[in-house]
Amino acid sequence: MRKLILYLTFNYPSPDTFTRFLDEVSRLPVDYVELGLPTQNPVYDGPAIRQTHSGTRRPSAEEMSRAVKKLHGAGIRTYFLQYFRDIEGGQRDTFLTTVNASGADGILLPDLLIDFFQGAEGTYTLCTATALTSCPSSTRRCLTGRSRGSLP
Repeated sequence: MRKLILYLTFNYPSPDTFTRFLDEVSRLPVDYVELGLPTQNPVYDGPAIRQTHSGTRRPSAEEMSRAVKKLHGAGIRTYFLQYFRDIEGGQRDTFLTTVNASGADGILLPDLLIDFFQGAEGTYTLCTATALTSCPSSTRRCLTGRSRGSLP
């Protein structure tokens, strides 16, 4: 069975338009939504998606929770894409707490592990401790499951 996965940059092109778009997506046969969190330097994204990050406001914890709740209400699994470089150091624990509290199914970290090897291992340990799926899930394995299931 094929699955439809949709990528959206959170709050692009504006928070109001993004919210209306989530309403429409909730009515479509979408299985997964990946919500990209805006970053200053989306180096692993292509040119079109890079443009969506420019000038787009990062969501609040409340906005993240509302988006996940709306999509889950339609049976759509939801993942956040976050560049590790944006959360390394002191922001990591706060970010993981926010994602876990939002009810998201997991996070995707596109950065090259070799660039963040020391900090990445601690992040994956925290994901495991909170039952939050991450990809990659460790410096040794690619995926882990959350109680709601695992990535396809």
